[in-house]
Amino acid sequence: MRKIINRIIFKFPEGADNETMINIYCSTKNDNLLAKYIFVKLDTFVQEALIAINIKFGKEIFLNNQMNIVLAESDIVHLVETQLKEKCGVKSIRTSQEQTLRAFNFIKPSNLLPNINHKIYTLRFKGVTDDKETIGICVNPFFYGFLISYSILTIHSYSELSQEEVFDDILKILEDKYGEDFMAIFWDVKNAYNKGIELARQRGDKADESFIQELTNISGLPSSDDFVSIIYTPFINYCTQLSSELKS
Repeated sequence: MRKIINRIIFKFPEGADNETMINIYCSTKNDNLLAKYIFVKLDTFVQEALIAINIKFGKEIFLNNQMNIVLAESDIVHLVETQLKEKCGVKSIRTSQEQTLRAFNFIKPSNLLPNINHKIYTLRFKGVTDDKETIGICVNPFFYGFLISYSILTIHSYSELSQEEVFDDILKILEDKYGEDFMAIFWDVKNAYNKGIELARQRGDKADESFIQELTNISGLPSSDDFVSIIYTPFINYCTQLSSELKS
């Protein structure tokens, strides 16, 4: 039976102050505290959103386009070992769990970041299951990369940050934490984001139809309706809330 992951956990040292915890979370030498604060808020929101999407829509998304969002490490190891035994006639597996996990690729459907064609290693977190068990989990890096990139672009649009260096520093933190592959994803999402905005203006859209379709085309989701309900609306709501917090 599939284990339902309720949340991703990150443990801070006991007694650490807020600035220390932010620095540990971001894993960066960047000294822009505002940029780090915004990144932490966005990244933790994306983690929560990812788990919520997986719980509510994961099965439907998988049935529509074969895209897994979150898998337990133990399930991946079992899957890889089973395939090796069945397809290659291997009777016993002598590789470490680390090697097995690195050999695994999440399926990337044709409408998930179609311009990103290189392998990206899975993201690994600790997750809490529905029966309160703490286990190792792997997250689809392409889908996560899309979500964090989209959230950064949305907060940049909605917060009206006058300090462009804050936005630039958020991108530096993104690269420090997740690597160059995620920067490639970010620029790909940004191109679609800007194209969608321009098309919406040209066509006089009243409800962001063109923008939504452009982002749906690279989101990995089955339809624009799914994109609106799963990503567009909740991300706007959160970024509007965060924008108000930043202004105050």
